[in-house]
Amino acid sequence: MKLSEVVGKHLTNVYVKYKLDVNGIDHSDLCLEIDGKTTIKFPWDFRDVNLKKRKKWRSKSMKRDAFFKPVRNAKIIDFLMLDDDDPMSAGFFELHDGKIIYEVTAFPSGAMAAGLNILPSADSINELFDKKFIRYSDNSS
Repeated sequence: MKLSEVVGKHLTNVYVKYKLDVNGIDHSDLCLEIDGKTTIKFPWDFRDVNLKKRKKWRSKSMKRDAFFKPVRNAKIIDFLMLDDDDPMSAGFFELHDGKIIYEVTAFPSGAMAAGLNILPSADSINELFDKKFIRYSDNSS
């Protein structure tokens, strides 16, 4: 599945694996379920050509999680990247209601910030990261 095939689809579930490390770094690995049938990884750039998660993957479903409820079944309308060529930064999906979802793969332990993160709007990316972003929709033609 290409990035162009994800835009316009619905986010139906998130699967997450956590590795919590006391006094260290917490790690997470996410898969997004699209339209109830395909699982993908968060893209790292506009050129990611195969986002499908192919092998079986044991993880926790967030479908019934209260944290996930505000974005469950939301339509994905765009993909955003920080405008800085940082190879360590995954992208952000913009949802139909303006919310932004993104993955934090590692964070100091105890903060519970590793995993799925939700921002209220694209403007929050500028505030949080102090960097501008670019849109897939502006670069896909």
